[in-house]
Amino acid sequence: MYLLLRAVCCRYLIPLLSVVFLCNSCVYEKRVPTPNYYEQQYSSSLPMELQSNSLRFEQLLAAFDILNSQQRGVVLEQFLKRKQISSEERAQASYMLARLYEQDIETGKDKPIDKSKKILTKSLCDQTIFLFNQAEIYSPLKIKSLWHISEVATISGEEKIVRQVLNEMLGQNIGSDETNAVQYALAQSYMRTDEIDKAFDLLKKIRTTFPHTDYALGAGYYLGTFAYTQLEQNNKAIKKQIYENMLLSGLVKAILAYYLEYLQLSPSGRFAEDTLAKLKSLESKHKVSFKENELAIIANAYFLNEQYTPALIYWKKANIDKHRFEIAQCLIKLGQVAAAQQSFFKGLEKYPHDKSSLPAALSISKQLNNTDAFKFWSRLHNTKFVYQDEVLWNMAIRAPLAPGLNFYQELLVHYPNSKYAVDAQWRILWQKYKASKGKALQAVANSCIFAANKYSNSQLAPRFLFWAGKIFEALSSKQQAAKYYAKATATFPHNYYGQRAKFRLLTIKSGAKDNYFEMSLPVSFERLSAKGWTWPYPAAAIAELNSKNENTLVALIYLKQYEEALTQGVGSYPELNAWLLGKTEQPMPAINIAFKNLEESGAKGNTMTNPDNVLLWQYSFPLLYNQQVDKYSRGTSIRDPLLMHALIREESRYNPYAVSKSNALGLCQLMPQTANAVAIGLGLHIASNTQLFQPDLNIKIGATYLSSLLNGFHGSSLLAIAAYNAGAGAVKAKLSDKKNFVVKDPDYFVEDFPYRETRDYIRKVISSYWLYRQTYYGS
Repeated sequence: MYLLLRAVCCRYLIPLLSVVFLCNSCVYEKRVPTPNYYEQQYSSSLPMELQSNSLRFEQLLAAFDILNSQQRGVVLEQFLKRKQISSEERAQASYMLARLYEQDIETGKDKPIDKSKKILTKSLCDQTIFLFNQAEIYSPLKIKSLWHISEVATISGEEKIVRQVLNEMLGQNIGSDETNAVQYALAQSYMRTDEIDKAFDLLKKIRTTFPHTDYALGAGYYLGTFAYTQLEQNNKAIKKQIYENMLLSGLVKAILAYYLEYLQLSPSGRFAEDTLAKLKSLESKHKVSFKENELAIIANAYFLNEQYTPALIYWKKANIDKHRFEIAQCLIKLGQVAAAQQSFFKGLEKYPHDKSSLPAALSISKQLNNTDAFKFWSRLHNTKFVYQDEVLWNMAIRAPLAPGLNFYQELLVHYPNSKYAVDAQWRILWQKYKASKGKALQAVANSCIFAANKYSNSQLAPRFLFWAGKIFEALSSKQQAAKYYAKATATFPHNYYGQRAKFRLLTIKSGAKDNYFEMSLPVSFERLSAKGWTWPYPAAAIAELNSKNENTLVALIYLKQYEEALTQGVGSYPELNAWLLGKTEQPMPAINIAFKNLEESGAKGNTMTNPDNVLLWQYSFPLLYNQQVDKYSRGTSIRDPLLMHALIREESRYNPYAVSKSNALGLCQLMPQTANAVAIGLGLHIASNTQLFQPDLNIKIGATYLSSLLNGFHGSSLLAIAAYNAGAGAVKAKLSDKKNFVVKDPDYFVEDFPYRETRDYIRKVISSYWLYRQTYYGS
């Protein structure tokens, strides 16, 4: 058993602590310095309230989130020097400090270091092991502490400690997944000391006891590598008896079985490139020949590891005719578009139903301009290519209006269940709406109702319902209009069209002004920015964890170990999952998980008025950077800071380092040229584009730019939002179109804007704005 002997009576009273590591039959003593790693290296000043010698642990925890990592380390080191703290608090604080130390060790382990740095790292490893050993007495984190000791001891080369800790874990009441992981780590320890016979036995055991797991797959890779090493060293380096009756040919067979299994199940995994290199060596040195299916496995792995030239070679070796589509994909990656098309159409002659033909066709199409892409899909239209709905769709979106509508119609007739059918139906109906007047609009409304019923589960269903209502309203059939508006808002309350329907319904019933597109309504700024916004604590979710005896997870959350808590299988707790992601500065997945759950709960009949959903709404529509948004919106044409929040949410999901395909940067997704122009007007100088990743500067420029657009379009939030995405020139061009009815009907403007990206952008930002208001104002 592995043990660190604690000298309780003299702890923290002398500069050095005596720590005894009992390793099997040998005993050796190490002098472990009192933890002061952060105090020595950093002069970060702590808030006054944290400098007190009477600091309570609860006060430390309450302040922990606002401190940087160095400040956290300093306050924990100082706290642990005190004598008058309970053994449980000492264990808890030790765990927190040890995790900070371990993260620093992990960060620096792969960096080249000089001798003095190496000594410092070794000393830090010793301190970390000591701290985790102290943390063991806190029962919820005993297993976690042992596991971390094994990780740190691995880095410092203390294999005896690694094994003793892992064997101690195997003696605890741990689950099958943990047992699997521990045995795998134990086998890796034996490999690091070349005790291959012991590692071999453990890896075989893992594959037998835990088949179909990632650990079994990794074990197979290692077993294949053992066989490969023995083959390369002519059976001298590794004891032959561990392979029992394996002959030389048996070694090759074992290598192929293990390596090909790995590449088939994990073609881009951690060991894939090494496996490919060894198989290549087998082929050249030992004249190993592969079967067709084996060559295909190897080719696929090369392709997924972005080694396109060898992938091309192996696809051709496998069966050049059968793998024409995969060959075409390789040629595309190698920039040989004409050759890719030639290979594709040759493959289509023999294998028109092959599933790999579609991704190959899409890859080729992406490399072509609009005219050539239309020709490509048109050529496919006259073949036996099985994905003809894809063909019709890709022809339609690239064709002029009249023939495009014919292709949409053909798609609807022949492929009514295609994923493109609902979008094709909408495009046909929109053109009919634009071309119809008077009573002819009644037929369009009826078609919208039919489509809404037919595609009731589609994201476009509320659009059909809304426009049915719009048409009936235009025909003065207010009762019919109200019917379909009501259905849209009741069935799709979070959707843009569900919201629009709600506003139109209110106008019909009460005569209230439809102010949906007035997204800069005056509010009390102080209400949203009195203090910095943080992700609200999910008390109910934590209480549920307690009721289910999820003691380890609860302890990690209590000690602010959010990243580690995320690894504890929190997927079944969406509220908790979103909160932890937010606390670990991952706002994008936090927002997406929370809103997805909101939509699903809405489908089950819950609404935002349900108090159980309040936190999910706030996680879905957070107020991150609220003080900066307030500061730079106040006094501008942006009368409601929630408009800026809606813009930031849709632009970057609050990721300050977001970069788009068009190189828009930061929270507000600013184009460098635009940002520089705005900065000059503010008297600022941007020396480097990387400055735009600074939240304060990015929000300042983004708010200033949006405010200028609001001024330029006479306070119209709709036009300003459109211009923010498409540019002011594109919006002005649309306004100059005599057929545009933006003044009379902003819905028409949104629906008929020439750029699909901008149409979607307008809907997203406006919808988010009203959902923000609903979340924080209840209006």
